[in-house]
Amino acid sequence: MTALLKRLHIWIGLFNLTVLIVFAVTGIVVTFPAAGDDTPDARVLPYEAPGGFTDKQVADDLFEQLQLPLTGPVPSWAVSRNDQNVLILDFYGPNGRHRVTVLEKEKRVRIEHAKNTIGEFMNGMHSKTLYGSQPDLRVRLWALYIDLSIFSLMFMAVTGTWLWLTSRPRLWWAQASFGVGAGLFIALWIATR
Repeated sequence: MTALLKRLHIWIGLFNLTVLIVFAVTGIVVTFPAAGDDTPDARVLPYEAPGGFTDKQVADDLFEQLQLPLTGPVPSWAVSRNDQNVLILDFYGPNGRHRVTVLEKEKRVRIEHAKNTIGEFMNGMHSKTLYGSQPDLRVRLWALYIDLSIFSLMFMAVTGTWLWLTSRPRLWWAQASFGVGAGLFIALWIATR
């Protein structure tokens, strides 16, 4: 039984390598944020909203027509107009936010793409789950990997504890490893408070 758990623990650890790197980078980026470039790329395209459409229907129509990469449709609760009664839609994806301003009188839309930094990209990928994922297959596959990794990390914690307890926990190097790991965790916790 222990030999099987050891083998599974190793293989699941290799499965989780990429997600652990993403989680680590995300933790560093969120703890120590860097200033990014706030200047969005902008372009204007012709667009006339079909007559009788609600703002949500216009948002869905623009999602279908613009095909902005790796974004999802704007949820109903996020469809709104500003103080000048201009419809502004934010399409989010791992590569940043696409803000679409519907200029109804001019029969155009202005699209501003605020690109994510590499840290913001990693943070966005870290938070993808199947529950709120976009329809893009690549994003859904990544979200599936994240969800599977969350459960497999729990499995690794349980099997790791079992393997440590059933092996020789009294060995000096096992106790030293535990002490160094716990000490580093406490030091990082204190440093980030």
